[in-house]
Amino acid sequence: MMFLIFESIWKLYVQFDKSVDDDKNKTAYKLQCDVVRGQTEIKDGMYNDFCKKLVRNLGSFSSNHTNVGLNSESCQFLNQWVYYMTIKYDIPDNFTSEIFDNSNDKISVMNIKRVCPYYSYKEKIKEPTNLIKVINLSIVMNDLVSILMQDKAENSCSCRNFVSECTNIYKRINRDYCSSEKQDPVYLNTCSQLGTFRTTYEFIINSNPDLNSKLPSLTNDTMKVLIPCESEESRKELTSTTSDVHTQDSPIKIGTNAVLGTMAGVSSLFALSYKVNILFI
Repeated sequence: MMFLIFESIWKLYVQFDKSVDDDKNKTAYKLQCDVVRGQTEIKDGMYNDFCKKLVRNLGSFSSNHTNVGLNSESCQFLNQWVYYMTIKYDIPDNFTSEIFDNSNDKISVMNIKRVCPYYSYKEKIKEPTNLIKVINLSIVMNDLVSILMQDKAENSCSCRNFVSECTNIYKRINRDYCSSEKQDPVYLNTCSQLGTFRTTYEFIINSNPDLNSKLPSLTNDTMKVLIPCESEESRKELTSTTSDVHTQDSPIKIGTNAVLGTMAGVSSLFALSYKVNILFI
């Protein structure tokens, strides 16, 4: 059986970053981007590829009014993709926001439930790259739990190392930004995201007592170890990428320095935010 821990996220990222060159609506995308550039005083042609992809991804040109726009889960991952793209290409926030507003004005007329609001990770939360990792851990927790409950030590260790990294991020961010009574909206948004993660994480652990001995607590620094893990050196080897060549049917290892640019169009920044392998068993 094959486990692709982040398969659904990878697929969405690849879909979001797909070229618009063969899209029948590419001219319409360009025209909308020209309008947005004029509204935001962005130089002609700047950020054109990003803009056309985002206009397409938001779905305002869908031929099916029922499926126009995005559902809430796809919207969440689209905003993550947007964050990585704006960091990679230094895209101004007002330009990105205007693309969303322009597209959502059209979508709301057809199906207001499919509008995808812009969530500026750069403006709304602290340490977006780290916090996104923690947020996405809660999304794949059920898959990770399935692996942890098996007896395959190698896979369990990889998962447990990743969970440990994310929970350590949670503890540090929670300590740095949520231990006082600060009313800064950015701090409040950050702490709210952490609170949502904590609720999900603790619910999953409390629902299965066996996990208490396999996963770290969010309230102390003790790492519970029942599954013998490989040495630090061998773990580094496990999480390294040994080849820059990737074929469509070959498994992809995602390590600390992996660049998922080999996987058509996926931002290397997204790859670098994860130190976990796609697991095959």
